[in-house]
Amino acid sequence: MLRDLPIQRKILVSIVGTVTIVLVMIETVFVLYNWFSVRETVQKNLLAVAEVFSLNTTAAMSFSDSQAAEEILSSLRGMPEIHRACLYQGETKQAQLFASYVRGSDAKDCPLSLLDVKASKLQVLTVNRDVWLGSERLGRLVIERQLSDLWASTRLDIMLLLLMLLLSVGIAFVISNTLQKLIAGPILALLDTTRKVSLSGDYSLRADKHGDDEV
Repeated sequence: MLRDLPIQRKILVSIVGTVTIVLVMIETVFVLYNWFSVRETVQKNLLAVAEVFSLNTTAAMSFSDSQAAEEILSSLRGMPEIHRACLYQGETKQAQLFASYVRGSDAKDCPLSLLDVKASKLQVLTVNRDVWLGSERLGRLVIERQLSDLWASTRLDIMLLLLMLLLSVGIAFVISNTLQKLIAGPILALLDTTRKVSLSGDYSLRADKHGDDEV
């Protein structure tokens, strides 16, 4: 299909197409790198929060005071992105729900067993920390965080990058439209002269010289 286009159109499509493909690849890499980089930072921060709360709930778990543990977990309300925290008591395979914090009615209640806790998903980040009393493992704290803010930021990045892509393609179109005249002009003039010579048989006809290049 491309080979049947006029030379000027081929030059235009080649330049604009190359610019578009390169920019799309660069922007895709940027979006993916930014998403995973921000997610890693969020995960590190959430792990730090889980570490602090696992230490704070040690005493409550050691005395089997679930009410005190829930009061401690309820302070997570100051972090609106965290929608659930589940504290389990016992060994991993037998650990049962000891205390929990759930934000609002939209969040589901904590699973009763630690074995039923799901791993991280695209929309939710899950981290956990064991609760220790000396060398004795009392249980595990699981905190889940919504990634809606990360996705909102990613959508904004994509919109801005699309605007930049359209602007860049527009600039490439204007530049290539000028370049195609400089490149294709002499070729088309040479072809026109060749056609005239072929029709008239006048070999004295000469094409105008536009520069010192091959054409």
